[in-house]
Amino acid sequence: MRLTPPKRGRCINGVCAAILAVTTACGGTTTVIPEVPQPEAPEPTPASPVTGTLSVVAEPGANKSLGPVVVLLERADRSSEATAGNQVVRVISTSALFDPPFTAVGAGDTVVLINKGTLQHRFFSPDLEADLGSEVVIPVAPGGEYASVDFIAEGPKQIYCSLHPEETFTIFVSGTPFYAVLEEDGSYQIPQVPDGRYRLSIWSEVVSGPVRQVRIDANEVSVENIWLDSKRLTW
Repeated sequence: MRLTPPKRGRCINGVCAAILAVTTACGGTTTVIPEVPQPEAPEPTPASPVTGTLSVVAEPGANKSLGPVVVLLERADRSSEATAGNQVVRVISTSALFDPPFTAVGAGDTVVLINKGTLQHRFFSPDLEADLGSEVVIPVAPGGEYASVDFIAEGPKQIYCSLHPEETFTIFVSGTPFYAVLEEDGSYQIPQVPDGRYRLSIWSEVVSGPVRQVRIDANEVSVENIWLDSKRLTW
């Protein structure tokens, strides 16, 4: 995980490009190094949005919730897994509240913590030890200041504020680029999933793990409903 110090009004993760031209002068003449022909790009693999639902079979009158749920599709051959990342996700703090209080990102994505309130924050998390090897404290001043964090290690990251004990939020880092957070109605949509065989898994603070193997192709983009038996879950 790479931690960028807090900044104000500056571009995050800016990219600067330089062009280098090489020539060799000999006997008053100039020899130009020929360009190496680039191989043709392979045909893109067909990709489609994948949809599905998740339901919990609960006893009558039971009021139980899984909390935030992430649905993940991992290629059966992880060696061919595409790389997640390159996205910038913003988490905004106003006073002692976060918007959103939970978010999922891909490994390598950047999370920008923006403080639009009037209070100083000192964010920390023991879960960040997997990224840097030690606990990290992220100070963010009020009035629009921000800090950006690149998450590498997979799994949930519970973030706290040492100045405000009631202020917490969770970031789930997915090791696959094919994931989605479950909607309140139990539905999900994972955009642009290439054809192939996948292992469908779920994660939540209550229950997590593999569900089944699925086959995705352009003619079959809806996944069979996921049913969870509340009697086998621990709340």
